[in-house]
Amino acid sequence: MKLIRWYCCLGAGDDPKQVKVEKKVIQDFNSSHSDVQIEGEFVLYAQAYDTLTTEIAGGNPPDIIGPVGFGGANAYAGHWLDLQPLIDSTGFDTSQWESSSVDYFKVGNAQEGLPFAIYPPELYYQRGAFAEININEPPHQYGQNYVAVGPAAAALNVSDGTEVPWDYNTARTLAMLLTVDKNGLDATQAGFDPTNIQQYGFEPQRDDMRGLGAFWGAGSLTAADGTAQIPDPWATAWKWYYNGMWTDHFIVDGGRYNDQVSWNPDGVPFCNGKVAMAENFIWSTYCLSSAGDNWDIAAIPANNGTQTAAFNADTFRIWKDTANPDAAFTVLQYLLGPAAAQLTTTYGAMPAKEDPGPTSSRSSKRASASFKRQSIGRLQRTASTTRTCPTLNHRCRLTSQVRTPTTSRWRLSTRMPRAGIPRKTSTWISRSRR
Repeated sequence: MKLIRWYCCLGAGDDPKQVKVEKKVIQDFNSSHSDVQIEGEFVLYAQAYDTLTTEIAGGNPPDIIGPVGFGGANAYAGHWLDLQPLIDSTGFDTSQWESSSVDYFKVGNAQEGLPFAIYPPELYYQRGAFAEININEPPHQYGQNYVAVGPAAAALNVSDGTEVPWDYNTARTLAMLLTVDKNGLDATQAGFDPTNIQQYGFEPQRDDMRGLGAFWGAGSLTAADGTAQIPDPWATAWKWYYNGMWTDHFIVDGGRYNDQVSWNPDGVPFCNGKVAMAENFIWSTYCLSSAGDNWDIAAIPANNGTQTAAFNADTFRIWKDTANPDAAFTVLQYLLGPAAAQLTTTYGAMPAKEDPGPTSSRSSKRASASFKRQSIGRLQRTASTTRTCPTLNHRCRLTSQVRTPTTSRWRLSTRMPRAGIPRKTSTWISRSRR
């Protein structure tokens, strides 16, 4: 019998409720396999990197590590097993994922991972903030325009009921209308006091500068010839955010963002109930119970006619020097296959494929269908029950550029090689509202 050690948690997975599911996944595997057994090692994120580094230095590394994104994986670059020989020798079918999503996990010619979980972004917003000033909510479907009425129509200088592009120009106008000072004046009005803001109109996803830019367009700080560059959409985005914070005052400034007592105790300003709109990933639902019960999600605004959604992604990786690569690959197939539905659900992630279980499994098909029908309900349940934040630095960003209402392509906006993936564009947002 071969024992495979599964190490967690360089990212998600250390919440007690998640550990309970992970242990059940291990139990299910062990009860059906006599030749290979899984031993779980679940370390709190705050100690996970130090603990793993100590184990490696002591010559006792685990066999499988995850869930982990590119940030966490890059901390141990050069130490991940190339899966391609095992894929070839076992005939493992990677066509269950789109080919370019598989290529995302290639480093050079080495296939260091396979798709598992993605964390798409949404525009979270407070419905009551829009209703209070009698303006329409943002569109829920990619490709739809915004219908301007009331103060929004006046601020945009269009007649009531006019459709305007749902882009960052429109979002800026709405955000200023939704930013209110202690005297009840919004950011478009004379006498507005930016030193005493009670409600902000917009909050970006601000993990890092690349992430800010990725919501406006796919790109990289490294040009094709290896020189440094700033992609044009990123430069435009950075200026927009800077002006939104310091000139137009509809974005939370640094002082309040860093105020962990009264303004940002959860690390996501939208969750304090004092921000009207915010871009963030699906993992941010961990704190939405603090945001009240009248929030909703909408489409990410466009830049120059293109809507771009920056994705996070996690997977499992095998340590390069594992003594049992074949057995470890058997466990990896299980985690990416039969166990994927349970794990992505507890991690608050979307599966990297629409049916996360084996195609022959009726139960996994039912779980996948239920996932699609009830994802909004699951967002609400997660928001009310889960309080552990997945770390911000362990995932890579993928971007989905919506060219038309029916076609899209996904791109990676990190230093990894970029590739297009044809995909139908019902979008996670519209899908989740069925």
